[in-house]
Amino acid sequence: MSGNSDTPDLMQSIEELLMKDQGIANGQQQVHKDVLVADKLAQDITADLMKKIMKEDGEINMQHAILSLARSMTYLGQYMYESEDEFGSDVEKARVLAADRVVVALENPQPCGTCESCNDDMPCDTPKVESEHTRTRFMPLVASALLEYDHWCKTLHKSISRDLQGELAQAAL
Repeated sequence: MSGNSDTPDLMQSIEELLMKDQGIANGQQQVHKDVLVADKLAQDITADLMKKIMKEDGEINMQHAILSLARSMTYLGQYMYESEDEFGSDVEKARVLAADRVVVALENPQPCGTCESCNDDMPCDTPKVESEHTRTRFMPLVASALLEYDHWCKTLHKSISRDLQGELAQAAL
């Protein structure tokens, strides 16, 4: 039995199970409600922020605005911790993760194919990177997408009925 030929049937079975579950529909409705509330609040916060960062000459420093929102997310996250030490430790872990894995994944480094290291089948000295994914205007979109995806997954996971969880486990076997 080859995994490739079974994959479409498995995916179809899982999709059919998900479509039948009222918990999934309820979860989708909850996500929609949460997004509406969050959108209203985000619009208010953005309008207030834009007023605060607007310079007298009418110019806006968008890097300050984006950085202030990033710092605000950190400050909000602090309320989910019981100790300052645990919070500080996780901030450090998040910064290392961002630098070591997330930014690297966004840049998607590929061998240049022309340097001496590439010719010797060694790690490339000057890899090509997709720098557009790490531009200041794009990074907030990535952060937002990660947070929205996390919320969607957690909300739907809570919504899936225990019966469906069992059926999904059976379908995966």
